[in-house]
Amino acid sequence: MNTAAAEASLRPIVEARAIGKRFGSFVALKDVSATFYEGQVTAIVGPSGSGKSTFLRTLNRLEAHDSGEIVIDGIVLNDNVKNLDAIRREVGMVFQSFNLFSHLSILRNVALAPMRVRKMSRADAEAKAYKLLERVGLANQADKYPVQLSGGQQQRVAIARALAMDPKVLLFDEPTSALDPEMVNEVLAVMRELCWP
Repeated sequence: MNTAAAEASLRPIVEARAIGKRFGSFVALKDVSATFYEGQVTAIVGPSGSGKSTFLRTLNRLEAHDSGEIVIDGIVLNDNVKNLDAIRREVGMVFQSFNLFSHLSILRNVALAPMRVRKMSRADAEAKAYKLLERVGLANQADKYPVQLSGGQQQRVAIARALAMDPKVLLFDEPTSALDPEMVNEVLAVMRELCWP
């Protein structure tokens, strides 16, 4: 199936129209437009400083865009708190750094958001978290704390944590850039499995 036919058969999940973003006098994004479809896997490539991370951060309002329009699953991304909360429930993000809670076990790190945001019971959230840790190959590490894991393992926990919210959109911001070379493949393997199970 050609790209145009494939896109025509899929539902747009993220639409960015003429997005602009400045940091003072520096133009980070200028008239960036893109449409991403449900089930689509897309890589954004470009040199360092070209705005890749800034663009991703605008898609969940970690950075507010200055101009243009972003629509996620039919909801306009703006300063409306109700819209923002709805979108953040549906957009997961895995960062360059792991951002795990050091005082919580791996299992609790993954279970926390479904409990707090989705109001899932602790038992259900932890059962789901355990299954996700199995999926990323870390069920045997569930009771450990982040400091006890390698960088690659911590990033796999971060992926499980993002998946725990059942996001409609999952963003990865250079998730292997902070890892030692020998740990990169274990994270890429998980990402490949997510894209092509």
